[in-house]
Amino acid sequence: MVQIGFEVSRKLARKPEQFYIREYARPKYVSKAAPELGVKVAPLPDAIIDRCPADESLLAYILVAKFTDHLPLYRLVEILKRADVCISRQTLSKWVLTLGAALSPLYEAMRAEVLSSGTIFVDETPIRLQVKGKSRCQQAYMWVYVGGGGGDPPYRFFEFQINRNHEHPLKALNDYHGFLHTDKYGAYVKLAQFEDIT
Repeated sequence: MVQIGFEVSRKLARKPEQFYIREYARPKYVSKAAPELGVKVAPLPDAIIDRCPADESLLAYILVAKFTDHLPLYRLVEILKRADVCISRQTLSKWVLTLGAALSPLYEAMRAEVLSSGTIFVDETPIRLQVKGKSRCQQAYMWVYVGGGGGDPPYRFFEFQINRNHEHPLKALNDYHGFLHTDKYGAYVKLAQFEDIT
């Protein structure tokens, strides 16, 4: 028989996650003529968290897992352990808080984009809040403000609050003048300076 070609079949497959060590080799210099100057080493590249043993790619993975995939940190610890990466929940928590502070200029820029647009969509969603020392979760709220002059997707900023009182959107939209799309929840009625579209 003579081969006349191939019958090709395809299947979607998956490789296990790969974690690796990124190494930075920085040359060290010393002056023979002036040894009192000491050893000089090129600086490390800028990092979002100084002296952090995690690369930005791992830090981004942690934020996406927590805030996009809604994985609690204890589950993320278990996932990392399966790949022989042992990081404590306390360390992950510290990194998340530090990253939140480091990313605040980006948050403020996105917030400014939303507030400078002529139309904002706003809604609040109930979420469960675990309070230390209490066996039951209490209800809290995540407020989302969407707008930003035609971004694709539009810009969004979120604000966490422990209740859905009217002062939260009033404070968030204090300097805003324009159209506000809401679901007619009573808290928005207090925002009289806006032209309300439902």
